[in-house]
Amino acid sequence: MNSFNEIYQELVKDTGDQLKELKRKNTGRNILLIGIIIAFAIIILVTKMTFLWIFFALFLIVIIILLSKAYTEYALKYKQLVIKRFIKGYSDKLEYFPERGISSSTYNESRFDGYYDRYHSEDLIEGELLENCKIIMSEVHTERQETTTDSNGHTTTTYTTIFHGLFARIELNQFSNVMFQIRKNSIIGDIFKGKTKLDMDSGEFEKIFDVKTDDKISTLRILTSDVMQSLIDFKAQNKITPEIILNNNILYIRYSVGNVFEPNLVKNDMDYDKLKNTYDMINFTFDLAQNFVKNIREFEK
Repeated sequence: MNSFNEIYQELVKDTGDQLKELKRKNTGRNILLIGIIIAFAIIILVTKMTFLWIFFALFLIVIIILLSKAYTEYALKYKQLVIKRFIKGYSDKLEYFPERGISSSTYNESRFDGYYDRYHSEDLIEGELLENCKIIMSEVHTERQETTTDSNGHTTTTYTTIFHGLFARIELNQFSNVMFQIRKNSIIGDIFKGKTKLDMDSGEFEKIFDVKTDDKISTLRILTSDVMQSLIDFKAQNKITPEIILNNNILYIRYSVGNVFEPNLVKNDMDYDKLKNTYDMINFTFDLAQNFVKNIREFEK
């Protein structure tokens, strides 16, 4: 695996000028469209031709659609230019497909969420780890519908986010009969009936995470002190709390971070910190999977 600094410097060298030109054109077009809206509004206010407001409203809708389309086109070009190279730079065993995602049925296997009404996934990464473990990873967004009715009988429907972030499914090449989950402290749900909360040997770990399992001994053999410390360190360095489920030889990991691969039209799209954060999540996923494989292999000898 290449280091982040190696990947970043190569990206800046190969795509920096192209990205600046792409963003310059996109920004110029957006400024022109917004300028037209402002000019139209000023004309109406100065001439006091209020009947034009209806045309302004229709025109505004068209402009919003054009701006949305422009962003979508820019985001796709950005992903193909920057993120695709970023992923390939991390490992040539990985492929990136910005317009594809993980199916809801695959996500449901993890049983991270209960019931949800709306599901969206994009930015698929798939390939293999160093241990020849198959991996799929993508951004996932799940939402629950909420309907309210006021005193006048008017019904309003809103959507509340349950999870939005990076989700990964890894097929480990070592099979075990162990099932456990690591969730954020105190918000754990009864995902696997019959499992009990496990007391770990690290007070610092227990302040951040809850562990539930039906096999205490095997779980502790996989969640060794160095694995627990890696989770503590990742949380401290990245301000992200990963959630993990191991179900026999399938490992599920998710990071609640919102948008992962989308460009930022305000900040620099080659923002060092944002890309470093993404690199750390991918790298941690790989390292954790390999540690699990190693530990399972050792205690099942």
